This record gives sequence, C-alpha cells and structure tokens, in this order.
Amino acid sequence: MLKVYVGVVRLPDDRDFVILVDGESPLVEEAVIRVIREIWGDGDVKLLAEGLDFREFIHAGHENSSRPDGYVLQCEVGSPKRINFAIEYARRRKKLDTQEK
Repeated sequence: MLKVYVGVVRLPDDRDFVILVDGESPLVEEAVIRVIREIWGDGDVKLLAEGLDFREFIHAGHENSSRPDGYVLQCEVGSPKRINFAIEYARRRKKLDTQEK
C-alpha cells in the first residue's frame, strides 16, 4: 500500500479545497500552512488537533472556532493511479468527522 497525504484548506466561503497530495507529510503540512496565511492574512497558524492519521490547523484570527482552516489526512492507496480515490476518501471522512462533532 502507498501512503499519501492529502492537504486541504478552508476557503472564506466555507468550501474545502484540496491543494496538494504527496507522499511526505511535512511538505503537505508546510503547503497547507502557507496557503492558510495567504487566504486569512499574516498571523500564526497553530495546530488545532492531531491524531494518528490527521493534523488540523487554525489561523490565529479564528482561535475561537472549532472548525479548522486546513488539515492534512493520511490515506493508503493500492497504486499511484488511485490518488483520486484517496482524495475522495479524505473528503468523505472529513465530512463524517465534522458531522459527529
């Protein structure tokens, strides 16, 4: 199985947008933090929550929000051709996790 990391950011209209899929978590996390700063302005981007296969980030201007401004999810796929399936899986999983809260 191939591990991939899906980086997603929240746009001002509350849509989630996939910005990067890569095989290395630090690269994806760095891209997510950079895009969050581009969208929401300068300021600290802090770790909101962390689990075995995800990390959520929030901009300093939204510290009272329970919704992350970006997140990175780890997914496993059978081959490089299945990256799109990993993206869809990450979206569905995040949607389910959000509905449970």
